[in-house]
Amino acid sequence: MLSSGISVFQETVSGAFRLGNAVFRLGSDVSAALVGVGFIIEFNGAALVALGGALAWVFFIPLFTALQHTAGAPDVAASTMWANQVRYIGVGG
Repeated sequence: MLSSGISVFQETVSGAFRLGNAVFRLGSDVSAALVGVGFIIEFNGAALVALGGALAWVFFIPLFTALQHTAGAPDVAASTMWANQVRYIGVGG
């Protein structure tokens, strides 16, 4: 309510940058839906989900963008790499 209803603070904060050919994107997202899912799957499940997200954004996206140079703004390159390749690693595809 405070983030999306009356906008007291932002739901997401993120930034992207290049280091050589690798693209890094760091940020956070707080929403009622994420808090609810964390409550349902309890601490162990939430920790695994958080670890998987951190591994994807801190390791796999910089690795893949360094190996396959992606042109454009860093935030767009990171989002494109996540949408086309990295998100499928978590589901085994």
